[in-house]
Amino acid sequence: MNRSVVYHTTYHRRQTVYNYFRHWQGLRVWQKYTQTEHRCKAQMSKPKLPRPIPEQLALVRSYREKWRAIALSTARIDRSSVTTVIHKIYNLIGINTPVLHFADSPSGGTLMLKEFMESCNYSPLQSLSCQFQQHLKEALATQLTGSPQGGVYPVGLVEQLDSALRPQLYNQLRSHLEAGVWAQPQQYAQIWSTFLTQPWRYQFCYITPEWWACDGSYFDFLITVLNCEHNSKHWQLFQSLVRECGWIFPFQEICIVCDRPTRIAFDVNRRLHAEGEPALEFADGFRVYAYHGVRLPERCGSVSPDQWQVEWYQEESDASVREVLLQQLPHHLFRKEQL
Repeated sequence: MNRSVVYHTTYHRRQTVYNYFRHWQGLRVWQKYTQTEHRCKAQMSKPKLPRPIPEQLALVRSYREKWRAIALSTARIDRSSVTTVIHKIYNLIGINTPVLHFADSPSGGTLMLKEFMESCNYSPLQSLSCQFQQHLKEALATQLTGSPQGGVYPVGLVEQLDSALRPQLYNQLRSHLEAGVWAQPQQYAQIWSTFLTQPWRYQFCYITPEWWACDGSYFDFLITVLNCEHNSKHWQLFQSLVRECGWIFPFQEICIVCDRPTRIAFDVNRRLHAEGEPALEFADGFRVYAYHGVRLPERCGSVSPDQWQVEWYQEESDASVREVLLQQLPHHLFRKEQL
């Protein structure tokens, strides 16, 4: 090949590479500029949060315990009040309220939802759980703090209110309740296969007030003690949902509201715990057994620990349950190869 041709070919390749990188470098600079601009605008739009004085900070514990008590209520829901709240929330979202159904437990609500899907020949349902969250919880967080996550307050209030409640209300109550529904007997296998026909995932199709109560303690302090600006209609609906409802399965075609448990039991460390009886129980007989925060199968949870059998340890596949059995059963009952 002619030397001049080789030179020009190499030159054009280099120029192409140079232009390519110059383009992307410019694009990165532009992206960095726009990101900075958006960040500055967001900071300018954020409300100025007042710094609480010591007397106000002394009230943190009372607000935390207020919302803990709300979340752990075992009082029966008032269906008339619930109906009013649900109608207002659907109206806020801009969707006509569907037929409202009531269930005695999240397990009963799950079964009711499955039967409704079958009656609709498995046609896709429109879940509204994200809309509930966006129009209430995230909207309030944005109004109060400038962030939909709400965790931007500079003096650790989130840790003292919201985060302080989560180990009990979310990690224990909500998580064990959810796991208890999933661990239902074999006939529930058909329920889960029915849900696979839908465009949404089961664990994201419901609202759990015990989780929202964690945010409620934080919002309440900002609104009541620090007088932060907010939409009073949103705040009223948020409080009503947490106070009046159990689990909610909100859809465009149907809305199912579940009742609260009739029994909740914790140990001194606020872990779900009961010996020989359910730690969580509902009016329809749905139960969750737990031992110091570890969910147990019914055969273990329904009897006192001194009646547990070595064979159960051998047959159990869950590592956490095996550990509880190993700790409670007399070690002399085990053969060396069983440990």
